Amino acid sequence: DPITREQMAAMLYRYMQSRGEGFTGSWYFPLDFDDADQLHSYADEAMHWCVMKGLIGGVNGGRLDPQGGANRAQLAAILHRLVEPATASASEEPAAAETGTEPETPEPAEPSQPAAGTEDQPGGEEEQTEAAAGTQPLWERPFAPGPQILYPEKGGSALFGVLTLDGNGGEDLGYLTETVGTTIDLDHYTPKREGYTFTGWFADKRQTSLVHSITLRKGSAVVYAGWRAGASVQLPYTDVSPDDWFYSDVCYVHTRWLMQGRTGTRFGPDDPLTRKQLAYVLWVLDGYEQVTDALSFSDVEDTAANSYQYPIRWAVKHNIVTGYDDGRFGPDDPITREQLAAMLYRYAQYRGEVAGTGAALNFADADQLHSYAEQAMRWCVGKGLIGGVNGGRLAPQGGATRVQLAVILRRMLES
Repeated sequence: DPITREQMAAMLYRYMQSRGEGFTGSWYFPLDFDDADQLHSYADEAMHWCVMKGLIGGVNGGRLDPQGGANRAQLAAILHRLVEPATASASEEPAAAETGTEPETPEPAEPSQPAAGTEDQPGGEEEQTEAAAGTQPLWERPFAPGPQILYPEKGGSALFGVLTLDGNGGEDLGYLTETVGTTIDLDHYTPKREGYTFTGWFADKRQTSLVHSITLRKGSAVVYAGWRAGASVQLPYTDVSPDDWFYSDVCYVHTRWLMQGRTGTRFGPDDPLTRKQLAYVLWVLDGYEQVTDALSFSDVEDTAANSYQYPIRWAVKHNIVTGYDDGRFGPDDPITREQLAAMLYRYAQYRGEVAGTGAALNFADADQLHSYAEQAMRWCVGKGLIGGVNGGRLAPQGGATRVQLAVILRRMLES
């Protein structure tokens, strides 16, 4: 009998399950097709998996067509993607035979989110962790050129994942093979393309789904460079180089006037972030509201010469920040990670942008978090704004730097 598309999905999926592949735990992936309700229940999970992997896509104007037939050429293309996804592409999809169906169009792969409690490298907002002796951080290892076979040989003791960074018209950075579960921070990798500005990594070539990090699974994943016509931003800072992993983040906050330099030529990426600086950034983000409420802090001058009085007034009015029990605000105090989380969370509450309860805090030192910041930290971890440092620690009393805030702001505004 001619096989239907849902039967093909079911058989492919059962075969992959026999090899140890398939969904584990929650397996939902949206089937954004007009006729997805025509899918029989036995093939539901299988079709979700095939769409997520880019093996089966829509035909004839966004339909899934689960009862439609498949031809031998389409199976050949699917097998190519299944075995060598780094080299197979939508352009290699053969035209459909006499059935009148259009060729398969692969859906974008589902981006992975960083797991709470894992060690974030400084492509996120976290502190840089020293590499173990004799090893290099992932972002310092060169990508290997060329494709990689999807599955390791049977009988191997380790499972590996492959990440390909597709230049999408610009510089191709090749691929990286690491053990399953490794989280790769994509913000460390910046390709080049003459006459264009790099805008980040995306799960699809159409640049609709921005991805900051990806956790490798057994198999292969591809991310695509995003580009905007026009030369890159020229920063005036001598301490920020285009080769720095955080260069695009500093460009992002600089061009939006969210953060400026400590001087005209120095950004101070590794300088400690202070309480007044964060109040100022959030005030600018909210639109420079002029607040005239009186200040009661003993260490904040209520004079025109103190430019930080205005953002502090605003932050107090909207309950984004409070002072210490002794009546001080501590404007120049380095901000702690839990204070940073609390202020970000309260700002989101003020803007009406908080939903859900956040993520579990699976960190060895989570008990060091003060109660006032617990829900805020859950929210920040759940949003991917704050993660673990130094081997799975939360470090709630640790400090934050200016460049870490730049990364957080970009992630928060693009999420």
